[in-house]
Amino acid sequence: MDSIKISSGLWKRLFLFSFLNISFIVTLLFITNGDIIGLLPFLLIYSCTAPFVSLLFSKQAAKKAFNLFIFQDDQHYSPEYEWYFQTTHKLATKAGFKKMPEVAIYESSDMNAFATGRSKNSSLIAISTGLLHKMDSNSIEAVIAHEIAHIKNGDMVTQTLLQAFINTLLATILLPITFYKWASIFISDKDSEPFIWLIWLFEAIVTLVLLFFANLITKMYSRKREFGADFLAAQLTNPQKMISALQQLNGEPDLLQSQKKFASSQFNGTKKWLQIFSTHPSVDKRIKSLQKKFKLNDFY
Repeated sequence: MDSIKISSGLWKRLFLFSFLNISFIVTLLFITNGDIIGLLPFLLIYSCTAPFVSLLFSKQAAKKAFNLFIFQDDQHYSPEYEWYFQTTHKLATKAGFKKMPEVAIYESSDMNAFATGRSKNSSLIAISTGLLHKMDSNSIEAVIAHEIAHIKNGDMVTQTLLQAFINTLLATILLPITFYKWASIFISDKDSEPFIWLIWLFEAIVTLVLLFFANLITKMYSRKREFGADFLAAQLTNPQKMISALQQLNGEPDLLQSQKKFASSQFNGTKKWLQIFSTHPSVDKRIKSLQKKFKLNDFY
């Protein structure tokens, strides 16, 4: 199957990430008159280590968490499994993949799927048995295309870059409070203990507030990338298939507790009564977005 030309936009995102970091560092150096320059490497290493380590081992973590069954090229499977395996390869080829992602399935009654991996050449796509058995083949094809779109768009890498930038920002804001707290401890006496406890309390409150807003930012990006993956999946298959897949999600129960930490990477993520706290837009918004982009009538 011939591939279609798709721009992932990854270089644009990398440029934006670099621009944000450079702007932040220059601003910080200007504000502190260059005094913080010696701490910047430590701040960057501290802030970026966890997100990039998480990305590096994301496939291994997913395999363990979901007890994935990995398909092999040299094995034969039941017609249903074989169709899923071949369809994934067909769509990946159409999306321009030079190296096929690992294909997996996991036991779960919910209709879901996810993609993970540190790069396009080291990626994994998995669907649940519930999705394979409950959805029609056209809709399953659209779901697979949606997960391929996440990989093609570089969403896992971009989310890691975003988290690294947010961590750097939080660490920098909290740095003076942390220094002041420990300095107060070392030079304190019994009379100053209440004041030290106030510093600890202030640090805890500031941390919670910052984490709250950081969480909103990452959730906002997670919702935005779903629209992009839906759009690309509709290009790889067709808009009606993607809309049909989304319509079948209506009424689906929320994720199992054990799966919620992977919500942002799944096809059907967490549902909240306030959308700003959700990892995914509502099904209605996703369908309306596709209808608008492809100029479809509302009855689809």
